[in-house]
Amino acid sequence: MITVAYCSTRLGREGDRFVRCVRLGSEYAWCIRDKFDHRYDVQQGFCDRGDLPDDVREAADERHGFIPSYVEWPK
Repeated sequence: MITVAYCSTRLGREGDRFVRCVRLGSEYAWCIRDKFDHRYDVQQGFCDRGDLPDDVREAADERHGFIPSYVEWPK
C-alpha cells in the first residue's frame, strides 16, 4: 500500500520520483522532488514491494545500504 507521510503545503511543482529500500525486500520509502529546486521534496511516503515495478524494486534492493540509495521510480 502506498502511503503519504508528508505533503508540502508551500511547494507544488512535482518533479521526479525516487524510491529507496528501507527493509530489504519488503518496505520502501519514496519521495517526489520539487521540479525546480531539487533540495526540497514535495511529497514523501512509504510503499510495499508489490507497489513497485520489478526493475525499480530490484534496483532499489541493490542500492540498499549504499549512499545514495535512492533510485528513480518513473511516474
